[in-house]
Amino acid sequence: MYVYYTASGGASDVDDACGSDFVNRLARFTWNGDALVSPVTLADFPSFTSNHNGGPLAFGPDGMLYGVIGDGGRSGATQNDEDAAGLFEDTGVILRLDENGALPADNPFDTDGVQDDPEDAYFAYGIRNSFGLAFDPFTGALWDTENGPGDSDEINRIVPGANSGWIDVMGPASLTPGFDPDTDLVHLPGSTYVDPEYTIVDTVAPTGLAFASEATTLGAHAGNLFVADVNLGNVYELPLTAARDGLDLADRVADDQSELDGFLFASGFEGITDLEEGPDGDLYVVAIGLGEVWRISGAPGGGGAPVHDLAVAKVKAPKKISLSDKKPEVMKDLKLTLVNQGTVTETIDDLAALTNLVSIDWTSLPGPNVGLCDAPATEPVEPKKGFPLVLSPRKKLNVRFAVTWSCANDDAKSTRTDPHDDFELEVTLDHAALDGETDSDPSDDVCPRPPSGADKGCGAKGGGAIRTDVVDRRPPPP
Repeated sequence: MYVYYTASGGASDVDDACGSDFVNRLARFTWNGDALVSPVTLADFPSFTSNHNGGPLAFGPDGMLYGVIGDGGRSGATQNDEDAAGLFEDTGVILRLDENGALPADNPFDTDGVQDDPEDAYFAYGIRNSFGLAFDPFTGALWDTENGPGDSDEINRIVPGANSGWIDVMGPASLTPGFDPDTDLVHLPGSTYVDPEYTIVDTVAPTGLAFASEATTLGAHAGNLFVADVNLGNVYELPLTAARDGLDLADRVADDQSELDGFLFASGFEGITDLEEGPDGDLYVVAIGLGEVWRISGAPGGGGAPVHDLAVAKVKAPKKISLSDKKPEVMKDLKLTLVNQGTVTETIDDLAALTNLVSIDWTSLPGPNVGLCDAPATEPVEPKKGFPLVLSPRKKLNVRFAVTWSCANDDAKSTRTDPHDDFELEVTLDHAALDGETDSDPSDDVCPRPPSGADKGCGAKGGGAIRTDVVDRRPPPP
């Protein structure tokens, strides 16, 4: 197992502000089934500060080890400082080493075949601060994430000899007035500046990224790129072109969070530091805010087809309605909370789709007018932000229905000891009517449902019936 970490360079483990007692270390350990043992230091690099030290590691299809070192707050050749074009400090770079930490002879900046210069170890430079490194399993191309200083996070496809542009530019060159990559950057022999594949203007601090390979359990998601962030704890899904030489997006700049949310795949992780596809084809999420590792799988237990599972999490109906001569009809909101407990993002395109998905049935309870009292009219309400409603895995969604009461089965008001409830409510989901898919767990498609174990029901307290008392204060007809 290969580990990159910041280690004490001497006898003391106390951090001084300058970092002189510390090194960034690449080491190889052996896993004996219980612990990491037999450490072998492959390389040490200077640590100048307590942040932006890097960095993810990944073995490429060529068998070489790639690793990122952050800029460390430095200003040298690899930060495109033209006044320090001869200063190489092993910061702001992607390294390419063999499995023993030695330098391969075919690295892009090794121009003489002799591994005697610092830049001979580099695959790319101009990197600010990266937490994500992944190879496309279909093409072998290298991708990374890069955090912006306060704006313009990046998702990059890294070609050999890439100059990512920091400190002169973050985001596409066209968004930095007056910037010219041909004249404003430090150009090592063979270097190439390439705009990011995707730029996130309102920074979310992207971290891990992972491709869904042919072995993925996520079915139709195969081939797509998943990207996580630490600020919001979200996972986003981005499509690639048919040639897999970039992202298949008409607009490659997310100007605000609403644009980025259009690619939301999963949320609620409270800060993610890593994202990996496992050998079982499942997607693993390191949710540092929760102190947990989550697995997103295409079927319960791992493997198989994607899981479609929508559930009614909560129903909030009015408890009392009062009718009078001045108000012979009363309209109140019925609020539903839906939750996606599956592995597939579900979309409700319009009011018709919402009506097809949610069935709301009112039953008139026994009373003098039972059978003569029509059930209240119930209609879905257009959401404030409009359609479509996107419900990613683990995400909850609130929807409203307008309910109009005009009838009561009696004129008595319920009390604790003498109930006179007029209507009882049942909510049912029909997943197949939404998108033709079968819901994997129909037991939570209905509300109310009896409490079972940790499930406390979804309607009245304790999982009981959901009822509305309608008091009719109008005088009886002559």
